[in-house]
Amino acid sequence: FRVSAPFSSSLTAEFRLNDPAPAVRTVEYSDFSVIYRVSFSVAKQEELAAARDQFMTRLWYAVRRSGLTIPFPITMEYSPGENPGAPKVEPSEWLRNYPRFKHAIQNSPAATPRVMEYAAGETVQVVGSSFSGFALILSGQARLRALSADGVLVEIGQIGPGECFGEQLTAGPSADAIEIAAISDTRVMVFDGKTIGDLLNQSPNLAAEIGDAIESRHQAARAARARTKKKLSVNAG
Repeated sequence: FRVSAPFSSSLTAEFRLNDPAPAVRTVEYSDFSVIYRVSFSVAKQEELAAARDQFMTRLWYAVRRSGLTIPFPITMEYSPGENPGAPKVEPSEWLRNYPRFKHAIQNSPAATPRVMEYAAGETVQVVGSSFSGFALILSGQARLRALSADGVLVEIGQIGPGECFGEQLTAGPSADAIEIAAISDTRVMVFDGKTIGDLLNQSPNLAAEIGDAIESRHQAARAARARTKKKLSVNAG
């Protein structure tokens, strides 16, 4: 499941067709790799290049979030102690612009938060599911859409750096009725629930701000549903 999940999530590109359904097949086990073949259909031949680019871009982000790595070339020689990968950025560095959240990693050093990245246009949370953990946006922008009474997704706002979402934080009790999608390439830091709960208990001002944001999104979601119902009533009359 860990390997197949990135392929499935990346095949949500708007260019592809649902019929015939996309397919992911294991083709070969090599010495240092596993080869997969992905097939999907597009409505027009001229859309194929854009669909391939979109799929490959989103797959790259999904693979990184899943913790899968691409091995470094074994034919190259590295000096003792040389690390061919990018230098690791400590959580405290990511939080340089958000000092109030630094207390979370200072109070719970064992619970290291994860940094996750989403490509522009990629869905972060689908309607009917909740994001696991508490996410602080470090960079980028995301769009919030609420599911209306007639099943249409209506935009209710946008969130950016310094704003949060996650378990019961997107729109209060109706968080699973919200879709979150990246407008631009977006980087988030994800804390576990207990760590952020301890932080909010110690920071009443921060807790109040997040509470106000939850209520604002909840009201926006209700307003979106109300507008839809009103429109339906007018059309029916």
